[in-house]
Amino acid sequence: MARILNICVAVVLILHLCSTAGMGQQHILTQLTFSDSTHDGYPYWSPDGNYIIYSSGTDSTCMIMKIPAEGGIPVQLSDIFAQHARWSPAGDYIVFDGDFGTSLQMIPSSGGTPVRIDPDTIPIFRSGMPCWSPDGQKIAFKSYSTIYIMDLGTRTPTPLYRSERRNIIPYDWTPDGSKILVDARDPEDVAESDIWEVPLNGIPRQITFLPGRQVKPSVSPDGSMIVFTSDHGGNTDLWVMPAAGGDPVQLTFYEGNDENPGLDIEASWSPDGRSVAFSSTRNDVWAIWKIDLNEEIFGNRLNDRVSYSIFYPTIDTGTIPIFPYMLAEDPMQSSPAESWDGREFVLGKSADARFAWFDATAENGDTLNYKRRLRGKGNQVVADRTDFPAFAATGIHADDEIRNTRSITRKSVSKITVDGRPGASSGTGFMAVDETVLSVIMSDNQMVRRLGLRHPDLARPLFHLWNTSNQIERYNDHAPPDEEYHLQSLYFGGRDVQVKVTGSRGWQESIFNDEILGQYHLEASRRLDPAEEKFLMEHYGSLPAEKLEELKNMISHLHTGEMVPYYISRYGFYEGHTDFRAEPLSIAFIFGIRSLDEIHHASGGDLYGYLTNHFNQNP
Repeated sequence: MARILNICVAVVLILHLCSTAGMGQQHILTQLTFSDSTHDGYPYWSPDGNYIIYSSGTDSTCMIMKIPAEGGIPVQLSDIFAQHARWSPAGDYIVFDGDFGTSLQMIPSSGGTPVRIDPDTIPIFRSGMPCWSPDGQKIAFKSYSTIYIMDLGTRTPTPLYRSERRNIIPYDWTPDGSKILVDARDPEDVAESDIWEVPLNGIPRQITFLPGRQVKPSVSPDGSMIVFTSDHGGNTDLWVMPAAGGDPVQLTFYEGNDENPGLDIEASWSPDGRSVAFSSTRNDVWAIWKIDLNEEIFGNRLNDRVSYSIFYPTIDTGTIPIFPYMLAEDPMQSSPAESWDGREFVLGKSADARFAWFDATAENGDTLNYKRRLRGKGNQVVADRTDFPAFAATGIHADDEIRNTRSITRKSVSKITVDGRPGASSGTGFMAVDETVLSVIMSDNQMVRRLGLRHPDLARPLFHLWNTSNQIERYNDHAPPDEEYHLQSLYFGGRDVQVKVTGSRGWQESIFNDEILGQYHLEASRRLDPAEEKFLMEHYGSLPAEKLEELKNMISHLHTGEMVPYYISRYGFYEGHTDFRAEPLSIAFIFGIRSLDEIHHASGGDLYGYLTNHFNQNP
């Protein structure tokens, strides 16, 4: 075992700091370990606050040690390679990474024989970083790019979150057990990482937005603050910030020297929230230190709240609040935007010029059932695999797939066509009287293919509109009349798309055997810019004036219902030539998916003819 110096009297320093507000602060620093031949790191407090466990050793040998929180003689708890140890909330067990980071193990807190607890079906690679849930019933750990939650009673692991874009490492649970704090590291840029919270139910939220590395977070016992390691100040030190989001405050200032760059890392809170233990290279050795906090340093500035934040790959820093947080000015950010975990965000503007970001991600949610006053997302990202396997696999139909279709959702195509014509299941109908469901699907499928798109590409902006309107309606149900948000436009690719959602259609049953119901009108339009006006005049100026205006209106205005994006996503069905048709060319133009020149060429140079002609040729 590595040599431990038995120094019973801790070294105590007074650390003088200045907050960014200019107020002088004092914190008491205490060095707890003094080995000159081992690396002491990852300190963690006992639940009663009397002891601190930590990892001590070298690259080839690392043990769990325990030391009194006020300093004293360390006691060895493990006889095998062990690191990243965490005390259970009840104080009876310690979990750690064993076997050089390839297994999760547990020992009694007094020491003893380790027991391996990781499931055989999930490999542990380069440490699982186990951490207890506040109730002591579960352990979070990582395996490659996935975070798992393991129930200790059944030893059953459940995947919580997976990221293909970042290396995510769990570090701490929030005291209420609802979220796990992780650091998310960019595998292509080791100098960049940020801290996120991953809820057990909900959307991950980015916490830090500083340039550089923000890693190894620990949340205070009352859940109000986070201490973490950052090199934002030019050196690697500890910082503190509100858990809800806000401005971080630098806690330690250790610059080191030419031989030692100076590192304060791996912090954890004491159970009373008044002290932080951490690992440091102060005095030119890796040792465990404790800092007793002067609470004035946290001040009012640490209580500023933000509602939600997302990360933009093209922006170094910045906090973007999500609706119902509102901005008085256009934030001048690209919209739609995508967060590192794949969420889709759209910028909206209200009639009174209040801007807001909306999480408009297309996803599967609660079944739609408006008759019970529920407005969910339903199944937005599914396709009909039974009837259209090629479409489900690629997002576009094979022509033979459509030709050979005899039924959709266990309903014959002839019955769907009859029910879908005007005056049958609805007055307006789902297709013109001379169209069939397959003639419409085939014709639109060919056009989408000519555009170089897939059907989900065209369903997505309609889902963005629909999902945004859902959030606004729920908000307005509870907001005072003078605080209601009335959406005027959404921004797509720098273009201001005028939008409107109204619920005056009346109940409409789907023509397919599915759960989709319809009640709402969806409208989207945008103005043609001068270059587009010029293009239409050059290519379609020979049309009579009224037809040219009709062409402009058809390509730049969309009127449909909320059923149609579901139809597009599941079946590649945009409705036929009815008042609720979601024309693929119009979607591509309005939402900036394709240029007017590309749309003109996809129509074979006859945009007006394509938009007005019915699809009456069966495949």
